[in-house]
Amino acid sequence: TIDLAVDPGAVTLQVLPVPKAGKLGVASVWVASGNVSARTATDLSLRMAAAGQGSSQWVIIRAGEPARVNELTPGNYSACVVPFPAEVQGMGAMGYVERHGDKLPAFCAPVVVAAAPETQTVQVPVELPPFIPDAPPGGGSGSGK
Repeated sequence: TIDLAVDPGAVTLQVLPVPKAGKLGVASVWVASGNVSARTATDLSLRMAAAGQGSSQWVIIRAGEPARVNELTPGNYSACVVPFPAEVQGMGAMGYVERHGDKLPAFCAPVVVAAAPETQTVQVPVELPPFIPDAPPGGGSGSGK
């Protein structure tokens, strides 16, 4: 038996990934209480799974829109973004991160959520990763040699 107590807050945090170059398409965004840092999408997933007491929310964004994380209470958080290459779109992101999560970079920034205003924004600088093509079926080069 697990007893969960949730005290939803009144603050919405908008996480805005800001690419250093290029246009952001799909991205995965985590907001978690405390200090989180990660190098890759896989590393971030493992850190989130191992996180102790606290809260976290996960949002998928598209077309460079900000992630909206609702019902936060004031405190220290981390906003982490995993941007996908432009070639990855829609639900294709789920399979792509399963295959290439150890190579997809994660970018985390600390953020202090205040009691007001009701909507706050944090910008997270990101670098868009290059596309990793999948190996041909059978894992070979296709040359037969």
